[in-house]
Amino acid sequence: MSDDEWREFFVERDSEDRNDLAPLYILLAQAYQAAGGMDDARRYFETAHRMLDERDGLMAQVLTGLAQLTLAEPGDQGVSPAMQMFSQVIEDFPSEDVATDALVGRADCYARQESWSQAIEDFGRAIAATVRMPSNASERKGLLVRTVRTHVMRCVERKQFEEALNLLSLLRPLYPGAMPTGLLLDFAQVEHKLADQLADRAAALDPRHPGLSQTSEQVKAARDMALRQAANHYERAAMAYQDHARRVSAVDDAAYASSLWNAADSFDKAQRWEQAIIAFEQFVTTRKEDSQQLSARERLAHSYMADSQYEAAAKLIESLVGDHPNSPQAVASMVPLARCYMATNKEPQAEQTLLAVTENHPAITPDSFKTHLRAEQRLILFRGIAETDLNSDFVKALGRAFGSMIRRTGGQRVAIGRDCRHSGVRLSLDFSQGLTASGIDVVD
Repeated sequence: MSDDEWREFFVERDSEDRNDLAPLYILLAQAYQAAGGMDDARRYFETAHRMLDERDGLMAQVLTGLAQLTLAEPGDQGVSPAMQMFSQVIEDFPSEDVATDALVGRADCYARQESWSQAIEDFGRAIAATVRMPSNASERKGLLVRTVRTHVMRCVERKQFEEALNLLSLLRPLYPGAMPTGLLLDFAQVEHKLADQLADRAAALDPRHPGLSQTSEQVKAARDMALRQAANHYERAAMAYQDHARRVSAVDDAAYASSLWNAADSFDKAQRWEQAIIAFEQFVTTRKEDSQQLSARERLAHSYMADSQYEAAAKLIESLVGDHPNSPQAVASMVPLARCYMATNKEPQAEQTLLAVTENHPAITPDSFKTHLRAEQRLILFRGIAETDLNSDFVKALGRAFGSMIRRTGGQRVAIGRDCRHSGVRLSLDFSQGLTASGIDVVD
């Protein structure tokens, strides 16, 4: 029926029995609301509101509809009046089915005000009611998921990742079986972002920082806690990415590749080496033409090393260097290859590898030594964890290789400096011994 036909119909009925018209006005208002005709929807809801007794159960539908329309208006001015109407429905008509929609609406209002505890409580109550009552479950589930995901995206934009994860977790009871792939990816991404945030927080907690008011023990405890939390969230992200990759592998190749890479990366950051190896191996074997193939091989080698599989790591790096000798991944893998040789008692190969790194480095020339390596780009940087990546055997081998290179360029003396870290003394001594063994005088 057209609008004019509806109006003629209501005028005829209006003269007969106004009480019978209220349900029809409500249905018409809801139809306009669903179709996006907000002004017409409001007009018919308000008409029904004038007809009904305040205690009539139909008033719950009217107030909920009006509150939803008010909340949908641009800006935040409608949040407070909408919340009042939602609250009236929840308090005065708790047994009405639409009271669950009012809970969703009030939770939406609380979330817009960043009152997270109240929002989570109301969302939780609405979800529990939806799970218990199958009537309108599909439609209400859609409303809940859309509303919650809207606030998840807002939280992510504001870097409020813990709140985003708390909101997403509310939706789990709606999917006792398999979660939709879109939501699964949401979980993976939010877990990953929260883990990154915690890792950054840990990195900023340096016990030696003079600006921190806590004792070094307190700072270290806080840093260790943040690192453990980050590892836990990385692992959860990895499992969600892995599940997502498995479920989209046959229908979305790009999404499969992205989630598989992120699963491997997240397992690696969580220091779950066995799982990281499995995921990187899967990427290497199934994504041979992928732009990240070389990076995956490099990361797989590092995971082998972290899992103390040095022979497997060395074999993979040798293959990478042999196939793509000029690639950034091959160049970056030379020092790890030397570490693998050291770990497998192949010291001559380790020294030759380190010597190749220094001799072939474009910044290391006789001229560069004459200018005392002034420019930052002329530095060779070896980074790692002092007691594992930079153990004594490796640092001594590095010193011997560097000393050999110095002697070939006519140098005879090397000055060593270090910072205030406790590991600096041991690193300096080991490197000095390697230099001395190659015939270099050391100035410390």
